[in-house]
Amino acid sequence: MTKKKWIIIAVCALVLVALCVTVAMLAKMEPPDTRDWGDRELLFNVEESQVAQVAVENQNGTFTLNQSNGSYQLAERTDLPLSAGKSSSLIGWGSQVWGRRRVTDEAVDLSLYGLDDPACTVTVTLIDGSSQIFYLGDYSEQQNSVYLMVEGSDAVYLGSYPAEEFLHVDLLGLIYTDLAESFSADSYPNLGTINIKNHTTGFELNLAPKTDAEVEATAGYSYHKVTVPYEAEIDMDYFVDTIVGELDNLQANSAIAIDVTPEDYADYGLDNPSYTLYFEYHNRKYTILFGDHSDDDYYITCMREGRNIVYRISPTMVTLLDTTMSDIETELVYLRAVDSFNWMELTRGSENYRFDVKRADDALDVTIGGKAVEMADFQTLYGAFMDTTKKDYVELPEGAALYASIRFQNRASGSVDTIEYYELDERRLFVSVNGVGREYVLRKDVENIFTTAAQISQNLE
Repeated sequence: MTKKKWIIIAVCALVLVALCVTVAMLAKMEPPDTRDWGDRELLFNVEESQVAQVAVENQNGTFTLNQSNGSYQLAERTDLPLSAGKSSSLIGWGSQVWGRRRVTDEAVDLSLYGLDDPACTVTVTLIDGSSQIFYLGDYSEQQNSVYLMVEGSDAVYLGSYPAEEFLHVDLLGLIYTDLAESFSADSYPNLGTINIKNHTTGFELNLAPKTDAEVEATAGYSYHKVTVPYEAEIDMDYFVDTIVGELDNLQANSAIAIDVTPEDYADYGLDNPSYTLYFEYHNRKYTILFGDHSDDDYYITCMREGRNIVYRISPTMVTLLDTTMSDIETELVYLRAVDSFNWMELTRGSENYRFDVKRADDALDVTIGGKAVEMADFQTLYGAFMDTTKKDYVELPEGAALYASIRFQNRASGSVDTIEYYELDERRLFVSVNGVGREYVLRKDVENIFTTAAQISQNLE
């Protein structure tokens, strides 16, 4: 036999040995499988409403979950708010226990399955007082399931989901994580005051409900306005999508501590919170404190006043906490419905156009100098005005010249609002409303307003 053939035989022998070693290691990792795969078996089956109690004993301790007419309560801590979904999941498993697969009819060595000293014992008690006990052993990574035995039987099964959850479930895992009752996103008119304080930056944002007259003046566009740091109209897209959307789904990821006292607040960064969120909904008031990062840096801590429970929550669930005025303030210069004022007066240098607006039944009559204006033309003019949106923040230079002004007399109050435009440069004009301004608008947009007004006036001559 040639040297080359001997080398080939030696390599093959080494490969065979390696395979044998691998098989032996896998055999030690997983218990021997004495049966072929078959249909799952129903090991215990009652109506969920017949389950009165599920008692769990695992590495985290012992707790007893009671059920009565779809309501859930811990026998050991009746004061804790429980998650209906999580509680129902455990009660549901206890009412219908499946063996995903029978591993063996009679285990010779229970230690192979971790069932000589079970990791978890689950006792299901029915309303008639009878009970059934289940034992959970090791979790099989290969089978993605936990080994299960039923008291009174020698068979070993792979348990069906969520059997493995019993291995690690504890009181904290069952706690209700909603920080506020949810509400329909389209019911935002029922929201009251919303206040956000960023204690790190010192920024405070306060959104207050509008009066009925203010809502009517904006044709129902918004039911809230900014009052702090200054009064402003809100951007409805941001308000509905971010603020209302996140308040409607204000849910923590999990509870991390109970029975928390003020002396414990510093442990969670809640003695000097990073944020405070306050809001009202249907006469219910909520105050939630947000602290520093929890043990997992991805989450931050939080606590709702009135509960001595600390939660962890993903910052992505509460981006509203970092709301700025550039986020919430509308880009519109002046938000008013077309029928909310008696007249609109435009002045630029020697140019002056005054449009009188009167209600006539369900229609509007618009005149300029006593001559009737087509409603379509006036809507074009008002549309050009509404399309003139604010851009970035800018300082008004000292001594800047006034370029133009537009005034409105409010129908309801008789007060006059004044929008003024000041020269910045060839393309920008600083804009202020009733003496308050922070942004600029494009000169060409303001020029378009006056060009449209001039055309309407000329058409009537």
